[in-house]
Amino acid sequence: SDLFLQLLEGPPDAIDSLYQGILLDNRHTDIVKLRDELTHRRLFATWTMKNDIFQSWMLSRGELNKLNSEDAFDIFEKLSRETDQFLD
Repeated sequence: SDLFLQLLEGPPDAIDSLYQGILLDNRHTDIVKLRDELTHRRLFATWTMKNDIFQSWMLSRGELNKLNSEDAFDIFEKLSRETDQFLD
């Protein structure tokens, strides 16, 4: 019943394997990939997983469905800056 907006970072082979596992896991439904790109900058270099359920900017299902890839990335960038995890 929970909604998640997730950013996967790491080596491409590891990300591809993890994403395939998410797709096959029946606990996950309505999966939408918004963005798939290589970058030399990680936003969350020191985190293994963050479940931040009490942020004031949480989205409803309708709002989440309207996100494009830039909107979604902006959310992650904001979160990384708020927690001193942003790396240049």
